[in-house]
Amino acid sequence: MSGHPLRIAILGNRWISVRYSGFSTLVERLPPVGRRSSNSTAKHSDSGCNATKPKPGNDGNNGRNESRRAVGEARRQETIDMRNGHSRRHRLLMTRLKLNSAQMTKFVAKRMNAKLFEPFIVRDASKNWRHVDAEQLGRHREFIKNNYIHPAHYWETKGGEQDLKGLTIDRLHGDRRTYIPWISSFLPLRESSILEVGAGTGSSTVALAEQGARVTGIDILEEGVAVAKDKCRLFGVEANLIVENFLEYTPEGDQRFDAVIFFASLEHMLPEERLQALPRAWEMIRPGGYLIIIEAPNRLWYDDWHTSLLPFFNWLPRELALQYMQFSPRAELVDLLTPPSEVNLIELQRWGLGVSFHEFDLALGKDIRNSVSLSLQTFLRRRSPFRYVAWHVSGHAKFARFLKKSASDVPNPWFEAALDIAIQRP
Repeated sequence: MSGHPLRIAILGNRWISVRYSGFSTLVERLPPVGRRSSNSTAKHSDSGCNATKPKPGNDGNNGRNESRRAVGEARRQETIDMRNGHSRRHRLLMTRLKLNSAQMTKFVAKRMNAKLFEPFIVRDASKNWRHVDAEQLGRHREFIKNNYIHPAHYWETKGGEQDLKGLTIDRLHGDRRTYIPWISSFLPLRESSILEVGAGTGSSTVALAEQGARVTGIDILEEGVAVAKDKCRLFGVEANLIVENFLEYTPEGDQRFDAVIFFASLEHMLPEERLQALPRAWEMIRPGGYLIIIEAPNRLWYDDWHTSLLPFFNWLPRELALQYMQFSPRAELVDLLTPPSEVNLIELQRWGLGVSFHEFDLALGKDIRNSVSLSLQTFLRRRSPFRYVAWHVSGHAKFARFLKKSASDVPNPWFEAALDIAIQRP
């Protein structure tokens, strides 16, 4: 294969060298969209058959050499045929998936990452995964539809269908393959005491508990905790799930935790609640333990991928953001937040607005921001060259460098699309 050498780190300090010939190499490894021409297939078949028959002659070495040359020629011809077909297959696949070039590269990188590198990342954690059959999962799906906060008609919308699939099983799959291996890399989860702020419907709770962690999950929504309890029962794990506001929660006795995790919850708090919750959580962590923030959309990022799906949305003042919400492609959310009012302003914040290092500076002091050396995205990119390629092709790396240039004293983990960070308490 022609191309430039690419040095790739896999599993720590282990390195391999590969040849990277560009985007078309990745596309070729996907399930075929078009068909290879029958002529090229026949040519390869004929060449291969002829190559397996030694050429008659008195000298056996000459026959073997001719056989090798024939095999080599067949392989070269196959490579030429494959490359000629790349552009057509590329266009067909992009048309089918309705993707532009950058999105296509990200899609391919995700597929290849799942096939080649994800098994190495989840190798140890996957031994503890609990499995259920389709019938049990179907019952849990119905339990969510009947008991969670959304009205019945919401589940019939496109967004509702995606949410239901995520709440049922997809989020658990994602947590197992990303957050759990990352946390396990710096905190052994077996017998660790974990306080999960915003346990939600229990996907992350199950992912932590099946690894042997002792999880206490807090959520303000009774409906969410009911779903979380059903999910824990379904997967056969134990967790202490509590319906309570974290700002009013008091651990039993002098209990301190090995980690306090804000799992996709900090962005749903009002600004004043964030400034109270962060120092409160910090005091509940034992020395050497971790404050972990997961899936908090970054206020500094140009694209609001979390709530509105609009560019620069998190940069707007809250009142203006509420009015601008009318242009969001999420029709069900637009209807919910119309017309603009004080009540809907709070509702918008409950759906989730961006977080940045500024809250941490105010709540815990500016020195805390420099203590961040553990980042989920860095962890994943170091273990998967496809994630690394997608990070550059998507333009995320370039924008992160722009942010870093504007605030050179702030560590890199604060300049990702989402804040997935861990801060160790001295």
